[in-house]
Amino acid sequence: MLIIPIDNQKTFAQKLNTVLAEMGFAEADRVEQVMVYERPIPSRFFSGKLSV
Repeated sequence: MLIIPIDNQKTFAQKLNTVLAEMGFAEADRVEQVMVYERPIPSRFFSGKLSV
């Protein structure tokens, strides 16, 4: 696990969503302060989930 402090969480989230969308990921779930991203079926089976 890598923890990096973020000054502007809103700007970071927008940039992260853009980059992950370009790579085919979308937000799948949110648990407390953790966002989980995954790719759609069938590519989901060949890549893992990202937790941010």
